[in-house]
Amino acid sequence: MKAKMITAGIVLALMVALCLYAMGSVQADAEALRNLALRASAAAENGDVTQAQALLGALEASADARRAHLEILALHEDLNNVSEAASEARVRLQHGQIEEFQVAMVQILDALTLLDERQRLTWSNLF
Repeated sequence: MKAKMITAGIVLALMVALCLYAMGSVQADAEALRNLALRASAAAENGDVTQAQALLGALEASADARRAHLEILALHEDLNNVSEAASEARVRLQHGQIEEFQVAMVQILDALTLLDERQRLTWSNLF
């Protein structure tokens, strides 16, 4: 009986550790992408379209580089929402539609927030 309790305790500790790792990893990735999105949005707002394009390209490249890792930990739908909004932002920026670009950037930020929230270790996410 004591051995079973010890085994159960070890398994529970490993499960919690894995959940904490996943949560921290997704939060770090989402924060890095969020930072790039905010910087791109600020650059466009300040009229620096070239810098906004460069930052948006960096955001897309970073999201692509992190995708394989995030696909293990997060819903594909959340990752697709980020990619779709980034594509929309790129088109809007290329056409000089700064207001629409900003709307797409808000969609990226919302998608990243949702991604982050779904990976939080809460009772509602566990049960």
